[in-house]
Amino acid sequence: MSRRFPREDFAPAPEPYFRWRGGEITRIEGFSDAVFAFAVSLLVVALEVPHSFSELVDVLRGFPGFVASFAMLYLFWSYHYRYFRRYGLEDHFTKWLNALLLLLVLFSVYPLKFLFNQVLQGAAGMPSGAHVLGRVTPEEWGALLRIYGLGLGGIFCCYAGLYFHAFRLRAQLRLTRAEEILTLGSIRGYGMTIGVCLFSLALVQCGWPTTAGMIYLLLIVTVPLIRRYHERSARLAEEAWLARRAAENRR
Repeated sequence: MSRRFPREDFAPAPEPYFRWRGGEITRIEGFSDAVFAFAVSLLVVALEVPHSFSELVDVLRGFPGFVASFAMLYLFWSYHYRYFRRYGLEDHFTKWLNALLLLLVLFSVYPLKFLFNQVLQGAAGMPSGAHVLGRVTPEEWGALLRIYGLGLGGIFCCYAGLYFHAFRLRAQLRLTRAEEILTLGSIRGYGMTIGVCLFSLALVQCGWPTTAGMIYLLLIVTVPLIRRYHERSARLAEEAWLARRAAENRR
């Protein structure tokens, strides 16, 4: 089967070195978007309408946690959007793994907001408001990190499974070498996140909850490095294809 990169016969994709195979918005994507919208609405519903100035101040103190939680949900949605635009898969495996992913996203909404409220308010030296539980004990902090680690790890296990499924179907999808590299890069990036979650859970189990929380900062460095490495490899693969194509045309 021909594995040529479709440049002339398809419209340019919004992503370099990757042709987006998703066409019209499918029912899977429409349902998923509704679930993500519902997850965001849960963040808003959790905010009580203030009846006094002091309550308004408490709500404003929780706003950074709301923003951080919203950013995480947007990140999950953007990963989801990019996957279905890239591959356009609608098979049985994709539907059920996507359903599990959405379930875990909904499960993670309140733990995400509670965790970010505690971390950001603690970092700013703010007292907890009426809409947030009091300062957590070390035991409660460890339990919170377990919930967060299991939820986040489960979400990225679903993403890794979806991308691995797409990689197995690379011949059917006619992935080019550059697209294969970017697909593997996504799998490895999600695998790194899963590994950090497991490492954090192990640290909590060993009785080091503070270190277990700080370990997530590794993702700020490692995941972008993995992405840049694979983007560079995809660019080199694309340049090699162009060179071979030019050599064939000169013959």
